[in-house]
Amino acid sequence: CKDLPSGEPESQGQLKPVTSHGSGRYETSTFVETYVMDIPPGLFTTFKEPEPQYLPPGWSAHVHPEGNIYFALDGPLRVVTNAYLYRGTTLQRVCHWIEQIQKLLLQSGVTVTENAELFLMLEAEDCGYYLVDHATRTQFWLESFDTEKLDLPAVSTQSQLKIVLEELYWVHVEHFPMHVKPLPTEILDDIIYIFSHGLCDQMTSHVSTFNFSARECEVFLNLLQRCRGNINSGHTTWIIARLWSILDAHKVLIHHGQEQARLSRDQYIVFNPELKHRWLSLIMALITFKTSGHHLARLNDVFVDHIVYIHQWKPFISDCLQQWRSTTYVVSNSASTCESAGPTFCRHSQDSCAYPLVLRSSSFFTVQPGCTSPSWC
Repeated sequence: CKDLPSGEPESQGQLKPVTSHGSGRYETSTFVETYVMDIPPGLFTTFKEPEPQYLPPGWSAHVHPEGNIYFALDGPLRVVTNAYLYRGTTLQRVCHWIEQIQKLLLQSGVTVTENAELFLMLEAEDCGYYLVDHATRTQFWLESFDTEKLDLPAVSTQSQLKIVLEELYWVHVEHFPMHVKPLPTEILDDIIYIFSHGLCDQMTSHVSTFNFSARECEVFLNLLQRCRGNINSGHTTWIIARLWSILDAHKVLIHHGQEQARLSRDQYIVFNPELKHRWLSLIMALITFKTSGHHLARLNDVFVDHIVYIHQWKPFISDCLQQWRSTTYVVSNSASTCESAGPTFCRHSQDSCAYPLVLRSSSFFTVQPGCTSPSWC
């Protein structure tokens, strides 16, 4: 950045804390324009390579496995950014904010080692930032912020907060995997052990808290075993980082390592001061002929502390939809039977026959219609 031409723009914006989840990676920042291009003879051959685009000393460009380009600075303060540094004005702005971060480092008293890495995200006049420590696998900032300010989940202890910040670290590595040093084999071994335990737990317990099914565990274990021979690849780094971030997020949900951990998926452990309207349940039981209680019990089994396991949720919803279709079919046939028989032959009032049609919009409730067969009408 010291070799940049003079006259770089002065920014009036502010530094803002962001997290790996708020990096704007999957947001469209610009639209692509395509056009007809001439192809000179011998282009891209050994003897006619196009001139490389300019980057200052220390900067390098990398292509993520998903396809986006990012830039990394190797120096006393390591930096990564998704900003397109081949554009001169963008490069100048990034260098300006690096200088601002260096000043803030001196003011904060935070010691940055060679294991630290700064992320910068340009936003109009402002700039979002965070830092990670590759040695301790955490994400940090140079000012004090609470979890709500950073849009992070509420936690019960500092040890749980450490897991939250570790998850953010792995998301960072997932976003920028191609320039970092190869991960130690111990990290790969650990994640294999975790998935092996998860596989056994899913196969021997119907209330396992592991967030992948037994079949998914087998697939991931096969994938991770293949990674052993490619531990130096950035693609392997991406695979491990993606899975570690998911596992850390899961640890936060089950309060892994805390005084009260969630040991089964149907276990409530989070205090909820909200009052439950039992009178509403009684009313629903009456108007649904007590079928709502059955579905409520099943719903409570898969929806605990605002957590839903997808491999439990899908069968539940499929079964509800199947029952809903069956109920709709029975109601339709019953209504047709009542209409063909005429009102004088129907023992149930028109409202009684139509009543299930009103409730059929809910996939969680099934109601047996008043007229279920011609013998009732």
